[in-house]
Amino acid sequence: MRSKFLLLAVSLASFAPKTYAQLPIVDIGMVPLENGQLEVRLRPDAFFDGLISSMTVTVRRDEASVATVSDFTTASPWEDHINLNFSESITDGGYIYDLYVGFGFSPLFTADLSWEADQEIVMGHFTVDNGPGTFQIVQDCPPNSQGDYFVSLNSEDRTGVVYQISTSTEDRSNDTPGVHISPNPSSGAARLSIDPGNQEQVAVQVLDAAGRMVQQLAIAVGSSNLVLDPNSLPAGSYHIRVNGSTFSRTIPWIVQHQ
Repeated sequence: MRSKFLLLAVSLASFAPKTYAQLPIVDIGMVPLENGQLEVRLRPDAFFDGLISSMTVTVRRDEASVATVSDFTTASPWEDHINLNFSESITDGGYIYDLYVGFGFSPLFTADLSWEADQEIVMGHFTVDNGPGTFQIVQDCPPNSQGDYFVSLNSEDRTGVVYQISTSTEDRSNDTPGVHISPNPSSGAARLSIDPGNQEQVAVQVLDAAGRMVQQLAIAVGSSNLVLDPNSLPAGSYHIRVNGSTFSRTIPWIVQHQ
């Protein structure tokens, strides 16, 4: 009989989550993609495979702008573990705050999933309608709205910071040069290109996830390409800001190291 209970205990342990020295603090960011979507990313500072108990994300936009965001679409494979649903919109001080709230369904370990320390996780996407516009995930919602960014893991508050503060979608009309980087993500040399060809001096800035400039370069008049070397940068998420006298574009760039 004792051996049967021991066997049962071992069997149940194989389905249990890992024991945590401490639950991770989870930061959040939002970056624009080439297809016009806004990608929401989480960044835990420790391993986790438990229950995402609840999450609140509020996107702020300018009241005077016609640009809006659609319902949130959770990225695979997280859709069986949490979904963010629109709750309400609050207008205050010239801004509109769109609140999204979600609750966990099942622990990550039940699907053999986990978060790794300091690894960005793509949680899902907003689609921008009637763009362009500027959107922010905020932690300064109007009083009594309970809309500040919040995440609970295993029923404990593990809210971090918003590390990508402002996200702008750009006007991509036909007279605005297209800016592209390939490959993206990059583990080696990446080529930044402007289409059509550049007819002016263009300043290029590489910004880290906190918006700090980490590289400053230039594309000469008559040239349409610039090679970027990611080896001098830590792995992570960046933005490339391209400024000319008649246009400005910002695109996301992911640096990976093998």
